[in-house]
Amino acid sequence: MEIPTCVQKVFDVNLGHRSYGGRGEYYPTYSPINFFDKHLDTNSIMKSVVHLPDLQLELLNFIDELVESADEFPSAPFPSKVYDGGFFLSRTCQSIQSATDIARNYELSLSKSCAYVASRILLQSKSNGWFNDLVWKKHSENDNLPSSSHGAGNYSSSSPKSDSWFTTRKWSLFLQRNAPQLGVCLALTTAERNRWKFLKECSPDTELAVWEIFACSSVSRELFSSIQDIAKQAQNSDAVWKRPCTEDFHLTHHPYKFYPDATETPWTLPESTTNSDVYESTHPTVTTVPPLIHTKPLQNNRAEYPTSTVERGMDYLQRAWARAVDINATFIILHRGASEIICIRHRASQTLYVSGIIDTSAVGYGKLQAALYAAIVKDKAIREEMWATRDRGDKGIKGKEVAEKELEEKEKKRGAADDNDSGLKNNGRPMKRSRSNSDGSARPSLVSHISDMKTRCQKLNLAIISLEYSLHRSAAPSLFIRCIQTSEGEVLPSEIERSYPLSHCLRLDIREKIGHGASGIVHRATLFIGAGSGNTPNTQHLSQPPPPSEDVVVKFARHRTSRESLQHEFLIYSRLAQEKVHAVPYCFGLFEDIESEDSPLILVTSYVGENLAVVHQNRYFYDLDETKRKTVLVPHEQRPAFLHSLAELHAAGVHHRDIRPPNIVIDKEGNVKFIDFDKARLYVTGKERKHERKRLLGLMRGRAVDYDRTSMRSGRSCGDCTDGSCSDTMEGGEDEEEEFRAQSEPPLRSRM
Repeated sequence: MEIPTCVQKVFDVNLGHRSYGGRGEYYPTYSPINFFDKHLDTNSIMKSVVHLPDLQLELLNFIDELVESADEFPSAPFPSKVYDGGFFLSRTCQSIQSATDIARNYELSLSKSCAYVASRILLQSKSNGWFNDLVWKKHSENDNLPSSSHGAGNYSSSSPKSDSWFTTRKWSLFLQRNAPQLGVCLALTTAERNRWKFLKECSPDTELAVWEIFACSSVSRELFSSIQDIAKQAQNSDAVWKRPCTEDFHLTHHPYKFYPDATETPWTLPESTTNSDVYESTHPTVTTVPPLIHTKPLQNNRAEYPTSTVERGMDYLQRAWARAVDINATFIILHRGASEIICIRHRASQTLYVSGIIDTSAVGYGKLQAALYAAIVKDKAIREEMWATRDRGDKGIKGKEVAEKELEEKEKKRGAADDNDSGLKNNGRPMKRSRSNSDGSARPSLVSHISDMKTRCQKLNLAIISLEYSLHRSAAPSLFIRCIQTSEGEVLPSEIERSYPLSHCLRLDIREKIGHGASGIVHRATLFIGAGSGNTPNTQHLSQPPPPSEDVVVKFARHRTSRESLQHEFLIYSRLAQEKVHAVPYCFGLFEDIESEDSPLILVTSYVGENLAVVHQNRYFYDLDETKRKTVLVPHEQRPAFLHSLAELHAAGVHHRDIRPPNIVIDKEGNVKFIDFDKARLYVTGKERKHERKRLLGLMRGRAVDYDRTSMRSGRSCGDCTDGSCSDTMEGGEDEEEEFRAQSEPPLRSRM
């Protein structure tokens, strides 16, 4: 079949006419491996790296077969928008060097045209025109490194002496829709209908593959060479997956069935590769805990990133593999502008297959990219079909998604058993609870237990952190040291002792993720002390009675800005604790990983209940820009309790500055508490108090709130607010302010 001129130009395009510089002889300061990568389930980690030299040729043969099997291509050229970036434009970009610039150049050069070709030959081969179902774009929520944003055609001038200059992980391939367009669906082949049937599970935010983009420098060239050496030399040996160095701990978890690998693939793997599944085990989880915790080996690891190029290569492969596990991707693409490496993740054998180094200046690079896009989509559709078939055929085995949902529901029930009765009655006072004999007798001991836990925890400086949710299930825990506030107001880690008795350590079992914000990622967790009892056994089984524990919230922060934000939030909590403010969760402290300097800080606070958006959700509101926003509506008789809590913050000299439904929670007793003090200030004027009260009143009356900003709907501001969030034009606003003013005075400090 004759290939149209526009398609042939896509196949022949290359990046050779771009000029890539060599400045930036700089290695990143820290390892790319993040805290969560070290805690992946043992059945999900990478164990081997194998060279697959024929992968590039097999992908090219794959697209030749697709082209031969397709009907005639449309006679019309590509839509004009494909040429907006223009791979036909012969620009010479001397400044294209940083990772963000490399990604933007790739997007503008050929991603759109390759997406059109892949969509045509794989998903809509009989359509009369050009329709695109794929897009290669930036995904802002998946970057672990800070970077600046750039407009179309603009290139970064950031310094090579920054980690964000060297690599970015914001880009990937996405489906633009999860169903064919109406004009196309009648012209689909049987195979294409089947692909669309299983691709409908993918949302527009589902990443289909992992792209690791690097700066085009001699450093990245050396890194790619080291990855090739690793693949060629380590075919029969296990790769080293970095974990926390707490070797005395052994945590074993239930394995469960994972997504399978596709059976019909354009590439050929060695015959030794198997496609077995991991099933649930009936054996209980076993935890081996040493009676004495040694910290000296971990402190020795706190050094700058090592200079070994092989170790650097393994670290970047581990980071890329962990990203692929998170999004359930098969393809990992390492791209540095002038060259590229394509990797295949094989789940059953836990092996990463690595192609040779691909020269992007070679004629036919565009054809390889179109083949890559088509292979990624076909692999995704086949795996979704296999999973659906196996799930229907074997009802006795839980699937990955089913297992995750059941685990999440189970964890929610643990925390929601008491939250179901949350509410405010009788002018904001906690509603009376019916007292059964069991409840009445257990309540004093419960209060005593919580008080004793808080008192003991403040005296313990070492925290043992393990993860157990989804695919993050620690084989060994991490150790964190408590941070303290100095007399000068600085936040520094406590002095680390050589060893700690287990009974003098906090234990945190991290569970599901419940949110994220400017200051970090937020998880639910269970806190207990030592081994959970008065003894310190070496082996603890789940069959034993559960230890005394408390539900807590753990906020992680790794990068400089988020660490500073979390330290500031800790100082705010410390101030509120000194003032004995009850309108906030209890803060157990701020802790820092003692193993590596770039690992996260964690802030541990008590879990106090559901936020206002969940408890008092009113309706969905569509703003003028058609953005879907939530509103809340608090009954009139309950509003004084909210103003009481806000007034208590103001009396302690704290200006919250981020009053939104997600930052207001209601505990199981019906008390209102404020959270997330990363934007708060330790000074509040009378004008600011009035402003914040009006904001809270407007929020409770059902005003639409933008969850991504602190503003509400536009209106005439009170003078202290420029976003209109405390409009004086609010119906009854001033009268209601006066009505609640007397009731919103802070409660007595002696209240317990």
